[in-house]
Amino acid sequence: MGSRVLVVILAFAPLGLGALAGGCSRGDSAAATPDGSSVPSPSGASATDASLAAADGLAVPPRERAPKPARPRVPLLERRGDSEGPIPYRVVEPGKDHPKTSLVIALHGRGDNAEGFSRTALRLGMDARIIVTEAPLLFGLNGGRQWYDMNAADAAAQVRQRVQDLAGLCDKLAKLYPDAGRPTLFGFSQGAVVAMQAAYEMPDRFAAVAALSGYLASEDGAAVPTLPLPLLVTAGTKDHIIPQEKSWAAAIILEKQGLAVKRFVFVGTHSIPPMVADELVVFLESAAVAEAARAMPAKRSPPAP
Repeated sequence: MGSRVLVVILAFAPLGLGALAGGCSRGDSAAATPDGSSVPSPSGASATDASLAAADGLAVPPRERAPKPARPRVPLLERRGDSEGPIPYRVVEPGKDHPKTSLVIALHGRGDNAEGFSRTALRLGMDARIIVTEAPLLFGLNGGRQWYDMNAADAAAQVRQRVQDLAGLCDKLAKLYPDAGRPTLFGFSQGAVVAMQAAYEMPDRFAAVAALSGYLASEDGAAVPTLPLPLLVTAGTKDHIIPQEKSWAAAIILEKQGLAVKRFVFVGTHSIPPMVADELVVFLESAAVAEAARAMPAKRSPPAP
């Protein structure tokens, strides 16, 4: 009797380098990994799980992706920025910019770099000059970078040093773009950790801060904001890298410090799905409008006749 051979064919989907299409800064598909940051996720995850436990004990319902009119996206161009310190960066900006074009500083996640995260910035389609920064430390063998070594004993001190580097970058940008006003700031994963620490230590430097799946690294160096700093904190219900409880715990600390915290939770993994990208753009653009109005000199009343 002849033997039978069963042949099983496995199909593997290739990983792409998309940003928002796959929900994160590197890769277009599948699951969280233990290395800490730029992790792919299915796009357009729908919010169907209504039971969430936030760190403060309050139920924070996940967001449904409601149909909305298409937001007009501004055509953007990418160019080399500055390879020097304190933080190297690339620039993503409108083709026809203006001296008062608002500034956005973007911080990528672990394993990504400025070139990769620029694709995320391009897909946002914001009418803004986005300064896409690059972390100083190597990670992996494929050009990835990291803001701090999460396994090091001085990881929190490294994060605080990145905040000081960020302050130096703000000084540089203020000289390059003196009419742009204070920048807004957003980061993903390790970039969100640095962004949240910056909001904690120097809240008056920014018009708004968004931390996408991050946490507070240190409670040293707290500074009370002169004005309530708008802070957007997002978290995924299935995030096993930075669980939502860590993000909410940080949000509570910053809220008590006087920041105007907005939480946004979604059903998904460690990622930037389209619904988060939409929320991010609306949040940053609203803050930029408020900053422009704040920076505008007050009109003098005409002299009485």
